[in-house]
Amino acid sequence: MAYLKIAGEEIKDYLPHREPFLFVDRIEIPVEKIVVGFKTFSSDEPFFKAYLPQESFLPGALIIEACAQVSAFILLAYKNFKDSFGYLVHIENFNFLKKVKPGETLKVISKFMGLRFGIARSRVEAYVNEKLVASGIVSIKIVPHKEV
Repeated sequence: MAYLKIAGEEIKDYLPHREPFLFVDRIEIPVEKIVVGFKTFSSDEPFFKAYLPQESFLPGALIIEACAQVSAFILLAYKNFKDSFGYLVHIENFNFLKKVKPGETLKVISKFMGLRFGIARSRVEAYVNEKLVASGIVSIKIVPHKEV
């Protein structure tokens, strides 16, 4: 697979998610089986106002969701899954090391581990300013568009 970049509205061609639950601004696929995604979280995001507003940081569940959304793009590497969406079905060994605050850009690196029974597993690492903030494994179920 050649180097690929996807950004802006084109992201919505590949993910069923929409604002305010779309956690990918830009995708880069530098080599086969690796996807890198970016999301800048503005201070206007609704969850910053509702989740511990006195401290304002991104809930861990949303970091996991961002990792899952980025990981779903690994499906682009497989021609037989071009007309499919990916949904988070399982997480393993997630660790949260640092907080993600308003205005910061989350960089997610997803490394494809394998595909079995229509479920893709990826090891993910999330960074802010090149510092690891979270890591774990996500499993994505592949579902054809027509079943969505």
